[in-house]
Amino acid sequence: MDSKSAKAWLTNQIGKKAYDVIWDPLLRVKFGDHHDRISAAWIWHRIHRVTTSRRKLLQKDFFGYLEGGSETVIQALFDQLQRMPNVNIRTNTPVASIKLAGDQVESIILAGNAEVISCRNVISTIDLKALARLLRTSKHEYLEQILQIEYLGVVCGLLKLCQPVTNSYWINVNDSEIPFNGFIEYSNLNQHLGIDNHSIVYIPYYLSPSAARYSYDDQTLLTEFIDGLNRINPAINEKCVEGFQISRARSAQAICSVGFLEKVPQHETPIAGLFITDSAQYYPEDRTISAAIRLGRKVARIFDQRKVYV
Repeated sequence: MDSKSAKAWLTNQIGKKAYDVIWDPLLRVKFGDHHDRISAAWIWHRIHRVTTSRRKLLQKDFFGYLEGGSETVIQALFDQLQRMPNVNIRTNTPVASIKLAGDQVESIILAGNAEVISCRNVISTIDLKALARLLRTSKHEYLEQILQIEYLGVVCGLLKLCQPVTNSYWINVNDSEIPFNGFIEYSNLNQHLGIDNHSIVYIPYYLSPSAARYSYDDQTLLTEFIDGLNRINPAINEKCVEGFQISRARSAQAICSVGFLEKVPQHETPIAGLFITDSAQYYPEDRTISAAIRLGRKVARIFDQRKVYV
């Protein structure tokens, strides 16, 4: 299915009218100009993930969540690493570049003070565009391969509202008058947040970082969010907003186009000592915490098998 487009496959499965009404608007808002070349494998896995969350077709979905959110996992990992010998954790420490000696990792150079940390092995968990920037001074031919992966950025609004918008966890939106293609009402999944009848909602916009909306100020984005939610539930307005936060990421979603499998890099790279984990490698699965943990464990096993610690 990697060699088929989602548009062609879905149209064949459900007919042109159903595709035009349901899937075309969702894919257009999600992927913009790339909507008609998204791989059928990617959309198949999205459908598969939802359907397998039900024990029977007409039963409710079953989803898990982390009490306290992702910080629960991150803090536990941080605490365990701190108890280990020979582990040095640095935060707020940007890396300027990865220095190579031929085809071998030699060191990393930190931004700011240009400190050099000698090393023979690096596991990169950043997006591939950012990794390419760190390797650019090396002019290694591997740069061309990883730069084939294109990404969409995301602008995400997190809102605390005075009441729920709906009684559902995930709502897809394909109304042309609403600029976002869905929203997630997290408090309808995790009902132990201690917020009484209030609601926690997040709304992602996927778009190119060069698009005008990516640079909208926070208040303009909030107004758009509330206007869209108001069309779904007229009780939601700006007076209902008890708090909000806008976040942005330039490389949030890999554009999984037809033939994407050939572009996905291996965990071991042609540069000796450089290993990669990136969300593009989840393909055809979408981005989840479970997939991130699974990839981390996979690369750790590869690392261990190669006995590359020295």
